[in-house]
Amino acid sequence: MLPATASFTASVALTGIGVLALRAAHTPGERMFALIPLLFAAQQATEGLVWMSYPWDAPTLRAWATQVYSVFSTTFWPVFIHGRCVH
Repeated sequence: MLPATASFTASVALTGIGVLALRAAHTPGERMFALIPLLFAAQQATEGLVWMSYPWDAPTLRAWATQVYSVFSTTFWPVFIHGRCVH
């Protein structure tokens, strides 16, 4: 359960940081960069669901959350960072 707690704690912290970053962003480029903590918060929350699916004995949740997490880590981040933030 400790890994899930760490994932959810990171998600909450990153959400706060992301909100502050978006408030401070003024240009479209800054907004895209400021989205990173919020998107990573979503990934961390999804990871927490993967961890919690084991003690909850929830194979459907585990399968869904694993797929979402995998899309974040293997597809979304490389495309987002390369396409939006690296110039």
